[in-house]
Amino acid sequence: MANLGENFNVDENMDESSGVFDPMPAGWYTAQMVDSELKTTKAGTGEYLEAKLEILGPAFAGRFVWDRFNIKNPNEVAVRIGKGNLSALAKSVGVANLTDSSVLHMKPLQVKLNIKPAQGVYEASNEVKGYKPADGASPQAAAVNKPSWS
Repeated sequence: MANLGENFNVDENMDESSGVFDPMPAGWYTAQMVDSELKTTKAGTGEYLEAKLEILGPAFAGRFVWDRFNIKNPNEVAVRIGKGNLSALAKSVGVANLTDSSVLHMKPLQVKLNIKPAQGVYEASNEVKGYKPADGASPQAAAVNKPSWS
């Protein structure tokens, strides 16, 4: 339990919808990676890079989406797809040699979002399906090839 003190007043003017995070419509959005972290897989048999991407706007500015890239995994296909998707992101921001994910941070790019339907206890959400340079160059150059099970 957290003691909020006697001086906490509820703001009657606060927009109640500010906590609602329905998926954004499918399409291309200007974004930038603002954080990344190497994590161990749930099974403990591999590692993935989790990227936090901020939508820059104009619509949905300030919203976040996440993408995960398998780096080490017993499933060679998962690693091939993960490295391919990470390469697509890196190419989109002009990075040719990637040794530290922080060099990808704060560089605008285009992110293609899809809507992942609700499943069981999970509500519908956005998932990243592609990357391309911020200047709108051909999406084929940096398309993400994600299987439907990812």
